[in-house]
Amino acid sequence: MKSNYDGFRGWLNYIRDYNDNKDLLGENTLEKELREEIEKLKDNSKEKDNLLVLRNKRIDSCNEEIIDLKRRNDEIRRNMQEMGKENKKLHEKLQEKETARRKNAGAIGGLKAKINELTKDLERANQKITWLKTNQKAPTKEEIIAYETRQREVEKRQKQK
Repeated sequence: MKSNYDGFRGWLNYIRDYNDNKDLLGENTLEKELREEIEKLKDNSKEKDNLLVLRNKRIDSCNEEIIDLKRRNDEIRRNMQEMGKENKKLHEKLQEKETARRKNAGAIGGLKAKINELTKDLERANQKITWLKTNQKAPTKEEIIAYETRQREVEKRQKQK
């Protein structure tokens, strides 16, 4: 019986050791899994750090581009303001020239009307002179007045046409 008891006791010790080892093995696998997960997280953090470095470089390059664009924008605005001032001056100068042109056009129109009127008077006088030269006898005052009124009536009819 002692041998049975020793065998039974050895078997109990074996089972107890097995269960203890099983717990240790379970802890080791859990620990191993946690270590693997930590390694993966470290790798991911390294990748993220690399991505962060690349992103920061990209941000820096974009900031430099923005600064350059702002400088260009300021330069373009200054040029536009200068051009606006120049355009305003030229517009004022153009208005002055247009005013002078209108005044001159009015004066020219008045002078042309006067020239036309004098030309018509000259034509009437020439016609009167030729009529007087061709007439054998000296016309009377009434004949001259009648001739002039006839000519005016003819001119009025021509204007109406």
